Amino acid sequence: MLMRTNFPGPGSAPANVSNTIATLTPILSPFYSITTVSSPNVFITDSWQSSTVLIIFPGGRDVPYCNSLNGSPNAAISSWVRHRGGKYLGFCAGGYYGSKRCEFEIGDKFLEVAGPRELGFFPGTCRGAAFGGFVYDKEDGARAAELEINHEEFPWIKEDVKAYCNGGGLFVDADSMKERGVTVLARFKEKVKVDGGDAAIVHCKVGKGAAILTGVHPEYVTPTTSLTVEYERHNSIKRMVGLNSFESSMISSLTTRDEAPFSAPCSLNWDLKSSQKMK
Repeated sequence: MLMRTNFPGPGSAPANVSNTIATLTPILSPFYSITTVSSPNVFITDSWQSSTVLIIFPGGRDVPYCNSLNGSPNAAISSWVRHRGGKYLGFCAGGYYGSKRCEFEIGDKFLEVAGPRELGFFPGTCRGAAFGGFVYDKEDGARAAELEINHEEFPWIKEDVKAYCNGGGLFVDADSMKERGVTVLARFKEKVKVDGGDAAIVHCKVGKGAAILTGVHPEYVTPTTSLTVEYERHNSIKRMVGLNSFESSMISSLTTRDEAPFSAPCSLNWDLKSSQKMK
């Protein structure tokens, strides 16, 4: 088993890294373990592609991801997904980053971020914030967003769910991209403040591989997270419910929908996370 230093790289928020590990470990264990990667140079210098099944970009900030990974690291990640059947899972900032274009708080001179992104797994724009009130490193604009699950894709999930949302975006005009391999897995049920539809979670077929991008944080599923106290300080934030099954289903959909299943061991993670098959 190849282990990596548990170091949150530029862009990833420590709480998001820890919650992702805590949530995915019981889903992937005992067949895969989760490790972290200490440097973007791993993608250039290490022979990681043959041992990696899934890379996860947790929430945080998209621009530091760009600053660290633009160029050769992104090219290696993209090639691994498109040509070797790799799987990418991006939560919130990871969703913006995995899209062809990122648009965040356009018109706000303090918060605006806009521009193309190199990975382009979703062949359009991720636009946010979906809801108002966002403030970096605070819960002022956070909410338990109601999601309408695509029950055709997940018929065993009988009810819609709520997910923690704080600055996440929607995937613009995702419904028009079915012929380009895009499937909407979940939608925002509440009215959003930006144009472009209501797609909150999308599955994208990318060459031989696939990506799931989200505008919410499905990794926050238990009341024991470090942010629970902050949630309870705001009347609009309630306990997350019903997401454990959906989180498991999303992971499964990265295998059952595609020709190449999780068949190789995995060992990677930086902001970035991965699952590594235990030997």
